[in-house]
Amino acid sequence: MSYDLYDAQPQMAPIGELIPDGTFAKVRLTVRPGGVDGATPMDAKLLKASQSSDAKMLDCEFTILEGPHARRKFWQSFTVAGGKVDEKGQSIG
Repeated sequence: MSYDLYDAQPQMAPIGELIPDGTFAKVRLTVRPGGVDGATPMDAKLLKASQSSDAKMLDCEFTILEGPHARRKFWQSFTVAGGKVDEKGQSIG
């Protein structure tokens, strides 16, 4: 059996326009705990492990607080340990 998806109806309503490049916004940063311990007791269960390397990262969620994009969210991961290393064997993250 095969399906022709070329004439499929939209699956969900548009979420909105992209936030324009260069937009300045006041944001709230929330670190989403990943269950992996960091180097100190303060980092207990705070980091997230990569699925493809030994990297450990912060899983961050940003929420815009004011203006025309208020309540919009975006996400970014920041590598803090592991992954690629420099010539001294130290994590670039």
